[in-house]
Amino acid sequence: MNDRHEDMDLGIPSNLSELDGHPGATPGTGSDDLGVDLEAGLDFRSRSIASGLRSSLEPIVRKVVGRGGRPAALSRTLEIDRTLAARVLRAIRADDTVQVLQEIPAPNGLRIFLDAAARVGVDADLRARAGENVRMFEELIDEFPGGRSALDAALAEWDPSMRQRTERAAKQAMHKSMSCLLGYQVDTMLLSIIHHPSADGKAIDKLYVMGKHNIRRLRSSSPITVFGRQDFPLDPSRKDLPRVENLRGETAPRDAEAYLLREFCSPDAPALHLFASEGPSLYTLPDNAPAVNTPASYASAQMVRNAALRYRNDLMAHHYDGLTARMPAKVMLFDLYVHEDVFDGAAPTYTTTLHGLSRGVERPESPRFQLDRVEMSLNIENLGTGLGAIGTRDVPAYPALMRRAFDGAGWDPSRFRGYRCRVQYPVPLVSVTYWFDLPSKP
Repeated sequence: MNDRHEDMDLGIPSNLSELDGHPGATPGTGSDDLGVDLEAGLDFRSRSIASGLRSSLEPIVRKVVGRGGRPAALSRTLEIDRTLAARVLRAIRADDTVQVLQEIPAPNGLRIFLDAAARVGVDADLRARAGENVRMFEELIDEFPGGRSALDAALAEWDPSMRQRTERAAKQAMHKSMSCLLGYQVDTMLLSIIHHPSADGKAIDKLYVMGKHNIRRLRSSSPITVFGRQDFPLDPSRKDLPRVENLRGETAPRDAEAYLLREFCSPDAPALHLFASEGPSLYTLPDNAPAVNTPASYASAQMVRNAALRYRNDLMAHHYDGLTARMPAKVMLFDLYVHEDVFDGAAPTYTTTLHGLSRGVERPESPRFQLDRVEMSLNIENLGTGLGAIGTRDVPAYPALMRRAFDGAGWDPSRFRGYRCRVQYPVPLVSVTYWFDLPSKP
């Protein structure tokens, strides 16, 4: 419960324009860009309803508890739930329209509040005015097929803080739903990609360090994929073609154990089975392993030699790679380590898109990118150089894991700069992609 404004005056702005910080500009008037269309639109209606709710509820609260009332006092006097009392107080103390409509209780809760006010003798005219505003609020909600949550999503377009709160609530709900549907979940999904110049200097070798920390079955029969491996056509005479290796330098071994870093896996983690296909080879858990609600953790590493261009050409001007959540996870940790001689010291940019709808990969400036774009907040952090600042509670022994990966590749981590993208409750089938502009060949 948030009582952060409990000592503030309960007074509200005298008009709607002051409520939203636009003094002297009443919505729908005074601008050629607004006019009649805005008056009929969601923006104008939401402002009007928020102002009406706030101005009609405030005098009722003042009659009951006076200025500076606390949720406990309002709850005790009206004999209503304290959470309901706190939301009413937060709504009438909110700073703007969006916050009022976010904090305000649902219409049924407001009617409970008004009925309680009647029992303690609050004037009928005050209650009638508030009741009319509650009715208009309910009508606005009913216009959205998704109800209150859909209205919140529409209003969030105007308020970044509300958009983040709405997004977090939606992602948590999706995590629960997908865990139920798929029958499994994981605490942390990890992908760290290390970029290093290839042996001939023309391409980039990429070492993928992958982890799943605390996979849990919720149903015994659900199939679970732990990690995958891309197969490339092998031609021993062509050293410039992409190929997969493990940290021992073996080319494309089939056995999952060849890629696992067992010292960073659960001691009793079940053996993985290979599911080969025309695309990636998948390493999966057998049915009934591990047992329901028994956590198992895995860490693996695979090198892709000559994975990508190092310099731009006539067909390709950027480098990209990404991670698509295919398992309900509480946290997705996506780290990049870039050698000092790669990408001219530039930092990556990140995008979030629906996975695989339009063909090809489009940069954000491309009109076609908008077809797949998903507005999601990302927490991006510069990790500096080396491994000194990479520790995280999301992955136990993560610095030791990355030290093992660098040592296995024979690379000096002090020559790499790091970047971290951390996502709480990643949305399944939404891809996080990073981008580097490729430099010209010197």
